[in-house]
Amino acid sequence: MSSHPAPSLKDRFDRQRMLKLAGPVLMAEAVGHAALGYLIHQEDFAALSGGEDLNPAVFWFTLFSAMLLVIGWLVTASHLKTGSVPGRRVAGALLIAIPVAAGVARALTPLWMLIVPGVMLLFGRSTPKLTDEKSGRKLR
Repeated sequence: MSSHPAPSLKDRFDRQRMLKLAGPVLMAEAVGHAALGYLIHQEDFAALSGGEDLNPAVFWFTLFSAMLLVIGWLVTASHLKTGSVPGRRVAGALLIAIPVAAGVARALTPLWMLIVPGVMLLFGRSTPKLTDEKSGRKLR
């Protein structure tokens, strides 16, 4: 038995790390979404090369995957450059609201996975970038 007390909830959830990982989580979900779309719609992708009409589901799978990838990249790039993500609370709230609204219409939707990065953006804490005002050099 350990004599150390259990870590508090505050110690378990590093809010700065949550914000730092929100972008990579969105990009990983984008790749997973694209792979799942390809597996589900292999025949439709093959039919595209034969000049057949595009299945709307293939279009939406591809578009949504690309959109998630770009949003994840923007979140990551912004966090790396400034230590924060402008509009992160709005983006986080939308990433939570969209699956909830979709779940009301159709409970078996994979959009529920967006709640994780939504919570990360909504509750994550910015990391201040410390720079010397005179030289502009980073202090840490």
